[in-house]
This record gives sequence, C-alpha cells and structure tokens, in this order.
Amino acid sequence: MHNTENLDRFVELRAQGLSVPKISEKLGIPASTLYDWDERVRARIRNLRLVALERLEDRILGTQNAQCEAIASHLKAIDKQIGTEIDNGTIEHLSLPELIRLSASLRRELYRFKLHSLEQVRRVLESRVGRGVPAEPRDPSTMELELR
Repeated sequence: MHNTENLDRFVELRAQGLSVPKISEKLGIPASTLYDWDERVRARIRNLRLVALERLEDRILGTQNAQCEAIASHLKAIDKQIGTEIDNGTIEHLSLPELIRLSASLRRELYRFKLHSLEQVRRVLESRVGRGVPAEPRDPSTMELELR
C-alpha cells in the first residue's frame, strides 16, 4: 500500500500536467496504480488545475474585479465617443459601425464575466453543501475567500 504523501505528490504532479507514465518514473510507482489513483482523485486534480489557472490569470490580467472594471471603463468611453460622434455627425478615427461592434464586444465580455462569477458562486455553494455546510454563507467575506 502506498502512503498519502505519494498520493498527494501524484495529485500535484498531475495538476501540473505531467503524464501518468512520467509520474510513474518519477515516483517509482506502477502506472497501473497511478491510473487507479487518477480515477479516484480526478476532481481534486481538476480543482488544483483551476486554482493554478486562476492564479495565472490574476497575475497576467489582474483580479476579475479589476478586469471587469477595466472593461466597463472602456465600454463607458466607447459609449461616450459613440454619443459624441452621433451628436456631432463626425467620425474621426473609427467608423460608427466599428464603434458599435466594439461596444457590443465589450458588453458580451461583461456578460461572460457575470456568468463566470455566477458559476464560481454555484460551485462554492455546491461544495459547501457537499461538505455538510449550510448552503448560505454566514459571512460574505468567507465566500469571497473561497472563490479565490
């Protein structure tokens, strides 16, 4: 029987994207055992991968709130320019159809952020229920920490 340290190490390596055969070589554990583990801890591996991707996204793009605020700011500026262009009857840098397409694109991006945030909340609530924790968090700041 293998110890939990080996299983934890396996989960970490799989979450990093290593293949089962490479992990087998690295840990000296038969690949057949690792494939069994892979089935048993698939959700844990997936969650670690998601956390790693979210951290990378935060480092590159900033937090989701910062991304959303930036998109909203750009959308507001474009909407203002569209209004000005319409009021003045002039189009300087972008054609009106281009500005409208850009505005629509930013609106879709904001909508995707909203959907993503709702999906994160749903996952947190499902995980709380699965652990026997009440579905409604007592303290909103607790839920925010769980989303990260």
